[in-house]
Amino acid sequence: MCDINPGRLAYAKSYIGVSCPTFTDLDKMLAETKPDKLIVTTVDATHHEQIVYGLERGVDIITEKPMTTDEIKAQAILDAERSTGRNVIVTFNYRYSPHRARIKELLMANAIGKVTSVDFHWYLDMEHGPRYFRRWHGLRAKGGTLLVHKSTHHFDLLNWWLDSDPAEVVAHGALEFFGKNNSFRSTKCRGCSLAFNGTKGRLEAWIHERQSWPMEDYDELRLTMNFGDTQFIRIPHGSGGHGGGDTRMKDKIFKDPSLSDPLKQSAGTRDGAMSILVGIAARKSIDSGQPVQIASLTDLKPQAKRPE
Repeated sequence: MCDINPGRLAYAKSYIGVSCPTFTDLDKMLAETKPDKLIVTTVDATHHEQIVYGLERGVDIITEKPMTTDEIKAQAILDAERSTGRNVIVTFNYRYSPHRARIKELLMANAIGKVTSVDFHWYLDMEHGPRYFRRWHGLRAKGGTLLVHKSTHHFDLLNWWLDSDPAEVVAHGALEFFGKNNSFRSTKCRGCSLAFNGTKGRLEAWIHERQSWPMEDYDELRLTMNFGDTQFIRIPHGSGGHGGGDTRMKDKIFKDPSLSDPLKQSAGTRDGAMSILVGIAARKSIDSGQPVQIASLTDLKPQAKRPE
C-alpha cells in the first residue's frame, strides 16, 4: 500500500487486517515490490498521474471510476496505454449488479425492439447527496464536479446498455442549494423511473439508494409490449455494495479474470473515457451555453455501434 499520508496508511493496514509493506513514495513501491497490477484510488484529479506512471513502468492498472476528470488527462491515459501495450481496467461496479445486468440482458434479447429513446432521471436525496459537498468531491479542481465524479456511473450504464457512444451533449445547470452562489429556490422533484422506449415496447426500471427506507428484498422491472401485455420482472438483491455489483466485479477481476463476459461488463479506457466525456461535455456546455461535440474532446471518435 502507498499513500502520502502515513497516518492513513497505518489506519488502512489495521482496518483491512493485512500485513504488507507500506510506502509514501510510489516509485519506491513499484521498484521494490514489482507488482503485476497497480490499483489507483487517489483523488480523482490525480488518477492520470498514477495510471500513466504505472503504465510507463510496465504495470497493468485497475482504477476506480471516474477514470480521470478532464479531456486532457483522459487523452494522456489513452496515449500511455497505446504506447506501452499495458492494460487499464476501469471498475464500473454498477454494471455487475443483478438489476442492471437484467436490463442489459433484456435489451440484448431485443425484448423491446430497436431502442429509439431513453428517459433517465437520477436524483440524489438529502441523505446521499450532501456527502459529496462535505469533502473534496465538492471541489471542481478535485473531482471535476458531480457530472464527472458521480454521474460517470450513470453515463457509463447508458453507454453500456445501448452499446453506443454519445455524440453531442447539451446541458443546463446551476448551483442552487449547496455552496455560496444562491439560496435554494426550487421545489422537490417527484420520483421518476428510468425507461427505454423501443419499436416493440417499453422497459421501465426504478431503484431507491436510500438505506433508511423500508425496502423489499428485490428490485423490479416492468416490460410493456406496445400491443400486448405488461409483465413485472423481479430481481433478488445481490449481496455487497452497489446492488451486488461490487462482489461480482471483484470476483471477475481478482478471482477468475478468464470468466466469460457475455454482457460485456468488463470496462477499459474507451469505456472509461466515454463515460467521463459526457460529464466533461456537460460541464463545458453549462459554462459556455453551447452544445459540445464529444469528438472534439479527445481523439476517440464516437461510434453508433461500439467496437468490441
